[in-house]
Amino acid sequence: MIRIDAAWLATAPLDMRADTDTALARVVTVFGAAHPHHAYLFANKRALRTYQSKVG
Repeated sequence: MIRIDAAWLATAPLDMRADTDTALARVVTVFGAAHPHHAYLFANKRALRTYQSKVG
């Protein structure tokens, strides 16, 4: 079972070709820090696809 204590939805788009390091850097840029057991959800510019990153 994956534990997720909070989910955050970003309003800034993310390039779906981004690797995990780029996505983590965007999480830190947008949210200030990456917290354990939190999920971060990004959409692409057209909002057709989503990218979920879980930390922890």
